Amino acid sequence: MIDALLLWFSTLFHVQDYLVGVVLFAFGLVFLRRHYVFLYSVVVAAVLGFLVKAFFKLPRPCVDVPGLVDCPLDFGFPSLHAAFAAVLLMASLGSRWALLVIPLALLVGYSRIFLGVHSVEQVIAGFSLGIVVYLMAWLRFGRNSP
Repeated sequence: MIDALLLWFSTLFHVQDYLVGVVLFAFGLVFLRRHYVFLYSVVVAAVLGFLVKAFFKLPRPCVDVPGLVDCPLDFGFPSLHAAFAAVLLMASLGSRWALLVIPLALLVGYSRIFLGVHSVEQVIAGFSLGIVVYLMAWLRFGRNSP
């Protein structure tokens, strides 16, 4: 039963990347404080994530060992799912939504490993990227930004 739920959750974030991403992005803009820092962090994390992927060119684990879903064609380091989940997590801290977002963000990271599309290191790198980008944006634009 738990395996079936985890597989459903994992494939939701794998197959419906853009739809789920848009919903979570809208959630962040509507319900969380510091909208400008959140928006800036998502954009910077995406740009840096793609640049890091292109620079390191580290393959996904599913290239060598098939995962539970089709292996994406791009490189795996860092996990952008984990980076965006970390940005959302950081943006939710101090709000009533943190109790929902923190476990959701951790589940997103775990689901990438569970599906076999990222290694533990790639997910940790993604979380680290998201956290660092958010903290830098928060320091740059201040804690009182809209």
